[in-house]
Amino acid sequence: AAMLPARVSPTLCNLQDEEERMEFVCTLIVDHLVHAFAMAPSPSVQLCAAYSIQELLRLVGFTKDLIQRQQQAGNDGNAHGGTKSAIRGGRRKNDSGRRATSRVNSVQDERLLQRWGLIPASIQEIISPLLDSKYTIQQSSRRRTDTGAGSRNACIARASSYIGWLRAWSVELATTLPASSPAAAIFKACTSAMKESSADMLLFLLPQTAHQYCLSTGSNMAQSSAKSAAGNNNGKDDNGNDKPIIIDDDEQDANDSFTAMDVDGASAAMPRHIVSSEIHAVFLPESEMHSLPGDQWRLCKEVCLDLLDTFSSHVRSQQSLRVTGKRSARKDSQYANTTPEEEALLAL
Repeated sequence: AAMLPARVSPTLCNLQDEEERMEFVCTLIVDHLVHAFAMAPSPSVQLCAAYSIQELLRLVGFTKDLIQRQQQAGNDGNAHGGTKSAIRGGRRKNDSGRRATSRVNSVQDERLLQRWGLIPASIQEIISPLLDSKYTIQQSSRRRTDTGAGSRNACIARASSYIGWLRAWSVELATTLPASSPAAAIFKACTSAMKESSADMLLFLLPQTAHQYCLSTGSNMAQSSAKSAAGNNNGKDDNGNDKPIIIDDDEQDANDSFTAMDVDGASAAMPRHIVSSEIHAVFLPESEMHSLPGDQWRLCKEVCLDLLDTFSSHVRSQQSLRVTGKRSARKDSQYANTTPEEEALLAL
């Protein structure tokens, strides 16, 4: 029998911040991917987890050379400490110079080494070989068919189980993130592992992935609106002359993702809002969208409700910080203006 996921309110990370991004990646590796690697039911599943760990370690800057320099520096320090009384002035200067050379003098490297030191030794033993591994993922020769913005087939309609739905939705969100998103590389490195991962890992990733997707779609819509408003100029060009009216032919317009609009009014440069459309599909009457058993369907609805609760809590928290925190621009303000990020979440 399916078990209900634990009700938690995860904190949405600011993955544009380097510190939070590194902390999120380390938590993902230590709490989820290492377990998936160690408990993999087959070599192929283990390789997917290994690839994800390898890519995430590189993404935040952990390298074999960096860790070896730290270990070498520690060994040199212990050796010199034990023979300090036997070292004369000339040798002491030379040894100090060598130790100074071996020390990490970069602030970034020091931060990385400090964070590496917080990883349990048993976990370090597992992931250390992946610091210089060379796993690659072979892309499938089958290309996903682009069905267009208004005809997205909901994951719930294709799923045969709760975990299958959760995997499909998580992978779709991760692969749809634009390359301009600072977090895109994190989630795309995990897509292979997502396809075989447990519900715990997926429930950890889903709020963060959906949040980044909402930020990306909200940013694109805001930029498109700004460009449209700036470029309108009441039908005049830069010289004040009337602009020619250009009418695309039907065939080009039908296939042009930059001019078509979806039913939600968002630019079709990105597919129809995957978060809102999927939640809507999950809550449709059972006969209209899927054939999942009742307990499996209930799990899907629980996930959607928890996701909306997480977004709502995040917006309230951010607004409260702006009103009462030290960073408030107007201390006498009673209400905080809604940011584009919050508007993207509230639009759900």
